[in-house]
Amino acid sequence: PLSVSDRMIHHTTITFDISFTEIFWPLAAGITIVPLTVQEKQDARALCAAIKKIKATVANFTHSHYKSILTVAKPDQL
Repeated sequence: PLSVSDRMIHHTTITFDISFTEIFWPLAAGITIVPLTVQEKQDARALCAAIKKIKATVANFTHSHYKSILTVAKPDQL
């Protein structure tokens, strides 16, 4: 279950329909939403650094994002 101590990465463009769940689902659960910069969205290394820096506990990525993350970082490094 999600709690107010969770932090969710928001990376989807606001005009894309999935952004609805990235905004309202966490807000309904009291989760902090942390937006990514353009660089963090486009660069897997910057994305991994952002995940670690903001201590994200929840993320909703596409398969291609997961693949790019796993090519630059081991799961235990995040």
